[in-house]
Amino acid sequence: MKQPHLRVGKKDVNKYCLLPGDPGRVLRIAKHLKNAKKISDYRGYLVYNGDYKGVPVTVCSTGMGGPSIAIAIHELVKCGAQVLIRVGSSGALQKGMKEGELIIPSSCVREDGVSRLYADKSTPAYPNKKVLKALVKSAEGLGVKYHEGVTRSHDGFYQPDNDKVEQFWSRVGLLGSDFETSPLFIISRLLKVKTGSILNIVSEFHVEEPEGGITDYVEQISSRKGPAYEGERNSIMVALSAIKKLRDK
Repeated sequence: MKQPHLRVGKKDVNKYCLLPGDPGRVLRIAKHLKNAKKISDYRGYLVYNGDYKGVPVTVCSTGMGGPSIAIAIHELVKCGAQVLIRVGSSGALQKGMKEGELIIPSSCVREDGVSRLYADKSTPAYPNKKVLKALVKSAEGLGVKYHEGVTRSHDGFYQPDNDKVEQFWSRVGLLGSDFETSPLFIISRLLKVKTGSILNIVSEFHVEEPEGGITDYVEQISSRKGPAYEGERNSIMVALSAIKKLRDK
């Protein structure tokens, strides 16, 4: 039976899954896979299967925000997914963190709404230890600049007091902000599957307005050059390398 939103069944989903938000990033990940094949494309969820160095991989876009990734997590797990790694983007929260560098969250502040539907707000959001270790080892092995630490997931890209909020979280040492890592960590733990997250910095802290950083990132993806473009490629390779390490153990 096909899932209602992803339009995939149990034969369509592999144990190891990469979860980019952007459907376009699914296509860019698919270029690194052998025998890449489109499985479905429905309601913004683009799903591809392929092989990375002998490991069958499913790649599924999750859209933007907690509610959208929550649907993807549930339907992928119903079809057999056991390891889910978000391959996403982030704004930096510390000066000196550069566009195109990577963040590997070791835990996540839960300012999003959807994860609070699953667990009390005091419940910590953190990745599976083995997945976190595999991501860190992969980044180190590939010689990629990364930052490991606490991040924040929220729902308000254009919220009026965003600057004040980010100043607070910067002062207490958080590394970056995204929309989906917290829901991923919380929901996956409740479903008893392993998860991790790797984020490409596309907006430096207070160098520019967040929407300016995103616009610049889009332009870099189109031209296939620039630090954010290289950062996305590095995040993909780190995630794929981590999957290989996890499968080989």
